[in-house]
Amino acid sequence: MCNLRSLLQAIHEHAKAKSSDGTEDKWRPIKVHDCQQDACSEDERIFTTFVDFLMKNMKSSIDADSCEPIVENQFPEEFEKFSEINRIVQNKGLKTSEKAELISAPVRQVIDNFTRDFAKICHVKPEIFVYGLILLKRFLRASRWAIRPTTWRPMVLVSIRLAQKIEEEATLSTKTMNYVYPLFSVGEFVDMENILLNIIQYRTYVSIERFTGELQSIYEHTRPRS
Repeated sequence: MCNLRSLLQAIHEHAKAKSSDGTEDKWRPIKVHDCQQDACSEDERIFTTFVDFLMKNMKSSIDADSCEPIVENQFPEEFEKFSEINRIVQNKGLKTSEKAELISAPVRQVIDNFTRDFAKICHVKPEIFVYGLILLKRFLRASRWAIRPTTWRPMVLVSIRLAQKIEEEATLSTKTMNYVYPLFSVGEFVDMENILLNIIQYRTYVSIERFTGELQSIYEHTRPRS
């Protein structure tokens, strides 16, 4: 199964970028930073709930002719900004089997691996996933979008970055996001973040009551992963 490390390896080995002197140079595969502990190992229940939410709200209906997600919700033009479909299909660095897997509905382990690797690479604290989950719920409720096999990764990245941006002084830059997940440009990450903010009408404030309520729900309905 594809996880973030193997996907990045394929993308970085084959995607080309311009170096400072104007000549073409290949991306070097990113390496997971060495750190004292996994960013999400402090509370497995938070992490498990985040992945559970994505799985529960994942819709897999795909248009057989175009491989495009069927959009029955609001804001169809904005929805397309989050779609990976063209980037995956046209990417020469991915094998046909990898493309098929990335387009199809993911099994739980694929989501778990991707999100866990992203957290480790970018040192995302567990509580940021709680804030990110709250923002993602607001976003999906306001837009009436469904999470799709070709939109869940961008939705995770943007919601978590926004949560981190709101709650912490040091946050991921869009350049870092582009390096971590180069299927999208810096400008496209900015566009997606602005779309999320516009749809939720900039309702980014999370009260302590809302946060603790979400945390209590997580603790009551999940068990630590053994």
